[in-house]
Formats: sequence, C-alpha cells, structure tokens
Amino acid sequence: MIILSCAPQILSIVKLVKLIILIIQIAVPIMLIVSLMLQFASAVRDHDNDALKKASTVAVKRVIAVILLFLIPSLVLALVDLVVPNSGIRECYKSAGIWSTSDKKPFEVPDPAKNLKCSLTLRRDGTTMASFSGGEAGSTYTLYYDGYSENTQKGMVSLDGVFEDVSVSIVGGTRRVKCTVDKIETYDVIQPPAGSTKVASADSATLKINIVKVDNYYLSFIWAENPYKQFNKVHSTNYGKGRETIAKMFDAAIAKEGGNKIMLGTNASGFYVIGTWTPNTKSYNQQYNFTQEGGLVITDGQVIRNWYYDDAVDKTRNDTIYGILPNGYLAEWPNINDYSESDRKKLFDNIINLGVKNTITFRPTLIRKGQIVGWANNSGTNKTTALCQIDRNNFVLYSAPYGVVMKSTVNYLKRLGCQTAVAFDGGGSVSLYFKDRDKPAQKIAGGTRDNIEILYVTENR
Repeated sequence: MIILSCAPQILSIVKLVKLIILIIQIAVPIMLIVSLMLQFASAVRDHDNDALKKASTVAVKRVIAVILLFLIPSLVLALVDLVVPNSGIRECYKSAGIWSTSDKKPFEVPDPAKNLKCSLTLRRDGTTMASFSGGEAGSTYTLYYDGYSENTQKGMVSLDGVFEDVSVSIVGGTRRVKCTVDKIETYDVIQPPAGSTKVASADSATLKINIVKVDNYYLSFIWAENPYKQFNKVHSTNYGKGRETIAKMFDAAIAKEGGNKIMLGTNASGFYVIGTWTPNTKSYNQQYNFTQEGGLVITDGQVIRNWYYDDAVDKTRNDTIYGILPNGYLAEWPNINDYSESDRKKLFDNIINLGVKNTITFRPTLIRKGQIVGWANNSGTNKTTALCQIDRNNFVLYSAPYGVVMKSTVNYLKRLGCQTAVAFDGGGSVSLYFKDRDKPAQKIAGGTRDNIEILYVTENR
C-alpha cells in the first residue's frame, strides 16, 4: 500500500509514537546510567574486584544498548524504505512534529484590502473625493486623514478639504493602503480685460501669469494649479533686526526654488519698526522690532511667533490675518485685536491646526464672498497692493505704485469677479517683481521702502 499523504488521524498516531519513543530514548539511558553508577559505587565501597569487572562488562553492553536505542527508529524507517519504497512513511514520520502545529491547517486572516486601489481627486470646490476599486465586496474601509476618521463602504466618499496622505484601514485585516491626490479638477484660465497693455507673461503646466497695465496700476493674473503649495513667503535675512529690499528677498526666493522657475513676487504684511511704526502694546515692543504685524506669524510652515496675550496686542490696529488653506482658498480672520485672550489663543491654534503655511497680516478685508466689505466709501488716494481670488485656481494681484482712489480699486476688483480680496501693505512698500524661467528677474514696480517679507508664487514644487 502506498501512503500518498498523512491524514490528520495518522499524523496524530505517529506523533504519539514519536513521543513514546522520545520518552524511552531519554528515560531508559538515564535509568541504565543510574543503575550502573550504583553498581560501581557498591563495588568500590566493598573493594570487590570481581564486582568491578562485572560492572565494566555491563557498562559496555549498556552503552551499545543506548546507541541501538537511538538508532532503532532510523533503522526501522530504512528497512521500510527498502521493503516498500515510496511509501511516504518516512515523510509522514518527519512531518509529525511533537511540538509543532504542522498537522493543523494554518488560520489565514482575510485580507479585504487585497487588490484594493484608492484614488483621491482634488475637486474645484476644495473638497477631496476618495474613490475605491477592487478589494473584497462588502468590506468597510476606515479613512484616516488629518487626525480624523470616516467609515465608508467600497465606492466613493467626499472629504472636507485637501488630504494628500490618507490611510485606508480595512476592518478584519491589518493592511493599510496609502492614498495620494492623483487628479486635480481645475478652473479655466481667466484672461486679462480687453484694452489692457501687456507687460509680461509666462506659461507652464502648473503656473500661468499674465501681467498687464490698466491706467496707472498693474494687474497680475495668476493661474496656479495648487495654490496651497505654490504661494510661499520669504523673510528678510535679518528678520527681527532690520529690513532689506524687495529685490533682495525676491532673489532669495529664486535661490530657494532653484532658479529656473516662473515666479512672481510682491510685498506682503505690514511691519513694526520701533520709533517709526511702533506697536502700541504694554510689552514685547522690542521683540516686535522689524517683524510682521500681528501676534501670529507663520512662514513656510514654521510658526515664528504665537503671541495671543492681551498685553502683546496693539488695540489701535484692526489687524486681519490672511492665509491660504490646504484646499487652495484664501481665508481671512479679521479684527483679531477684538478677541478676548482665550478666544485669540483658540483662533491662533485653529489657524495653525488648519495647516496654513504662511500668514500675512494687514487690513482690511476688501471683498468677502463676492461682496465689498472694505473701502466701499473711501475716496482717499493711496499706493496699494491687494490680492484677490476669483476661484480656486485664479488670482489677481493688484499693484498700484502711483496711487489710486481706494473705493475705485475695490469696485474694480469686484467687477473682475473677485470672491475674496485683501489689502497688503501699501505706500512705499508697493512692489512687483517677475521672473521667467531662463531669464533674469525684472522689476515691474519697485517701492522705495525696505521690507521684512515678500509673498511669491512659483511653479509647483
């Protein structure tokens, strides 16, 4: 009879036989050795030479017996192989491990993530759509993003915001599938108004810039594929101790980005200079020197200052914080000086937790949700820098280095379709610098005032 495989019942019997053999192979030699030692001890005690000779002869026989005891299982298997080749008995004997569980079928944890594919689409409204394909039907997936989680069946789910690193955990399994944004829905490029004079332009897959002049001000039409990544900020090299020219900071931004990218730079926040533009605070005045206005300063993802204290706030300034959210939209937090200290701390913590990489602080907000909220009746004339967002991808940077009527400015921005518009530092700060890829940087409009930071936009990192 040929044994092709070991059934579980046979494995159990063989395993028991191996256990009995093992006990005999251990116990019998011990008993023989102990008995022999007692014989020798008795012969030595009695000084009986005959007994010693007899014990020596017995010792040789017992050693041979022990050797045979260990060899018998192997000799039996060899004899079986000789008489009945290919019986499978040897393999069965080997596989019946005494302490192993090889005779049991291993338990396999189901893996619903097998062949699962997930894709994140960044939509034009700033939300993210997660799509799933493959995987086990009916499985429940848990998405982890930014510290939050959401359960969903296989299919699609919309996330509130941009999450470029989403973990998908599978119920019933331990695998995780990483998802990243692989598709971005974008708005079409908005062209400058008819009758404007072209000044400069550049075009790439992720950044398109058209700078035109209308009357005595400049409009920079910016289309950015991913505004959150592409709008960035640079401090003066001696931040907190002095200022430097916009041109020098723009050169620093070019060096930071690699020198062969399309870039546009402008002046950004208002700033403090003790003795000239001194903050009206009870303390921290010297620490504010040559720094951005406001208690919260974030540059390139690093929190430079987080002073929410009442005595560190200049109550005479109606400061507003601006920043681009991870979903690509320009947000504004107005009148931070009117908050209580505890509420201001919550506000600053919220801005940080939202992932804002760069803050700009000045005043006021000009347009909110498409409606004018600042400068509506201001007939004064001033040199002005303002940034407006029309949709997720289209921005207009408004640079008026020669002075314009302020209410005319905000009405014009509204006609352009701006949904959010904010004012940057004006006066002698108003500056505009541009660089095409393989060409040197050029000054479109250069203010006379040294500054402490610039905002710039570049091709996607």
